[in-house]
Amino acid sequence: MSGLLASVFEGPHSYRGSLLTPLEQAAAAVAPQRVLLIIDQFEDILTAKELEEAERLVADLRTMRYLEDQRIRVLVSYRADLEARLGRFWQLISGSPEGLARVYVAGIRADEAWKSTESACTDLGIKLELTGDEKVHMIKDLQSFSATHGEEAVYPPYIQMLIDHIWRASDNKQRAYHFADYLASGAMEGVTAGYLARQLTFAHDTQGHLKLALVSLVRSYGVKAQKSLADIAVDMGLPQHDCEVVLEKLIDLRLVRHVANLYEVAHDFLAREISAKLVDSEERDFKRLRELLSSKAATFATTRSLLTVEELLLLFKYKERVLPSDGELRLILASWVQEHGPGLYLLLSCPPSRLVELIRAEEGVQNVRIEDEDRAMLALLRCKVSGSPLGLKEWMLFRRYRLGLELAEILSSSTLECPDRVLMWALRNRRRTVREAAFEVVAQKIANGRRQWVAVLSKSSSPFYRSAFEQLAIRGDLPLFPTDSCIAVSRPLREFGLVQRIARAPVGPPLRRSLRDLKKLRTQARTWLFGKGIVTHRTHGLRPTLKRLAKLDVSKITTLMNSLCEELSEPDFRALLDAYVEWNRKEAALEGKINRRLRKVYEDKASALARTFIKIATTRDLKAMRETLQDFKKLF
Repeated sequence: MSGLLASVFEGPHSYRGSLLTPLEQAAAAVAPQRVLLIIDQFEDILTAKELEEAERLVADLRTMRYLEDQRIRVLVSYRADLEARLGRFWQLISGSPEGLARVYVAGIRADEAWKSTESACTDLGIKLELTGDEKVHMIKDLQSFSATHGEEAVYPPYIQMLIDHIWRASDNKQRAYHFADYLASGAMEGVTAGYLARQLTFAHDTQGHLKLALVSLVRSYGVKAQKSLADIAVDMGLPQHDCEVVLEKLIDLRLVRHVANLYEVAHDFLAREISAKLVDSEERDFKRLRELLSSKAATFATTRSLLTVEELLLLFKYKERVLPSDGELRLILASWVQEHGPGLYLLLSCPPSRLVELIRAEEGVQNVRIEDEDRAMLALLRCKVSGSPLGLKEWMLFRRYRLGLELAEILSSSTLECPDRVLMWALRNRRRTVREAAFEVVAQKIANGRRQWVAVLSKSSSPFYRSAFEQLAIRGDLPLFPTDSCIAVSRPLREFGLVQRIARAPVGPPLRRSLRDLKKLRTQARTWLFGKGIVTHRTHGLRPTLKRLAKLDVSKITTLMNSLCEELSEPDFRALLDAYVEWNRKEAALEGKINRRLRKVYEDKASALARTFIKIATTRDLKAMRETLQDFKKLF
């Protein structure tokens, strides 16, 4: 027996393990007497931080119920107002939907409550000078005030608060207590409402730290919360040492108690009073959000239930106050990746190494399908945080239309790191922003000696690649390619070099000589058309080309429009605008007609001219464009 007592009462402060073994030992030690196990405040299981320990307790109680050991009895007490939330545990333990047998304990009878009050005052040496009617009045107040708070009889904590009030009103038993003192305090309403304020005033809480600690220890719905020192320190914004000093003061005031390594408010009624008197509406909203984030993070690994847009928006509202744990950051990360709302601020506020680990964990999650777009965003965030480049597989994730803007931005910031396979795809992407970004990357690679790109683009039949080849050839910032036949240079590179010289040669004999050199090479028909277009535009302007539009197919129009390598004069720009309006008018005239093929031809020609505007228009041309488009609207 002595060994059992030592193991129970002199062992570790926090026992971890099954209840069955120590209970069986205790039953054997006290036989033939029975062992009564009392579990007080069972409702704390609802807020248990260690779910494994809570589940073990429920499993042990279920086993004890099944075994029906006559030597052991269990008494569980809990708050009746939490019956609905605790009901599932009774069903698990009993194995029945009806749960366990229960007895609801009422409050203290009014006469017994007053006897307790008088007895306490006698023990404290306080003289009560009250008439019979005054006593009856106070007894009725105790009973009626308890009833307004959902109690059928007198709520025990109110007796404690009344005694505390009498002690203070009598100046620590220096004088007798009168009914006038009770009325002056505001009767039971004032007695209960002033209890917290009196305690905090007594403690000289000039900085409000005690108040902050108490607010931290209640939940948004007015029940107490068990928290560690570290969690409370985060809520209060104080170092842990200073926070511990504050908590010790609250323990001395009997407002807080220390259970194992956690702190909690001493009584349920105190939690309600703190919630009602000290927590304002904004603080209550923040608490609700904080509790929601914590609960969702606890189950995220199992349910994969993400935060909604509204929840992420609320998190952003309180972004300066929320200091998420690793589990909460993982939830925020997964929600942000799937574009549920803003979460990047909170993610980037944590240490980079920590965030990279969370990203890696989310990328490697098993048995969960993560869309390519989501994986791409994870990879992008990881690269931004760690500074490491994207791998080929990660680059390929951006081959999704929805990620076009992201890809364009990456291409612009990582010009020489993008794999050629990705660039080849990006050059023919439907998004113009992606094509333009890819084009600039290719230009940078060529400028850095990657001349094989010219050969690849030249040999391709793709209109996107050919357009890229033509636009690269007229860029003035690329080095001139060699054209001498004596040097071992491939035909596409010589062709490219000759077009470069046509674009840069002075107007006159040098320009015509450059065009003859291109003709001697017997180049491709499209390259020859491109070279002639450059010469025509530089010598005679754009009008000769515009006159030929009716006889040219769309591919040739595109080539000739690409050959514009100098800024257009104002007359030429207006002529281009007129041609654009004319081809749109022709297309509109076929609206509803059977000849869809012809209408498509007109549309493609107008589109080719529109792309030319995007490429060559300057702020100088805005006035002409506005005037033309206003007239254009009137026509339709």
